Amino acid sequence: MEYTKGEWYPVMVHGERRIIADKDDIEEVICYGVRHSYMYLICEAVNACIKLNPENPAAVAQSISDMYKALKQALRTFEARKISQFDARYILLAKALARATARS
Repeated sequence: MEYTKGEWYPVMVHGERRIIADKDDIEEVICYGVRHSYMYLICEAVNACIKLNPENPAAVAQSISDMYKALKQALRTFEARKISQFDARYILLAKALARATARS
């Protein structure tokens, strides 16, 4: 499967919500008619996946659940081994988990 190579952007064109992959060509539409809040969520998610694996962003999307479980397990392992909450590794894991579970 071939993927777009650049970021996705949410735009409004003549009152229509669109997601595009080229800021210079608003007629090259990935999808249109998407609810406003979903438009931004889709772009954020796809762009994050592209950033991690530009050749196969779908692989990142498919592994998010497993990565989340691994992150939680790593934090529990740190806590079980009494690794300090002032340890940089613990802080990094805790921040990532907090960001992943943040409420809007």
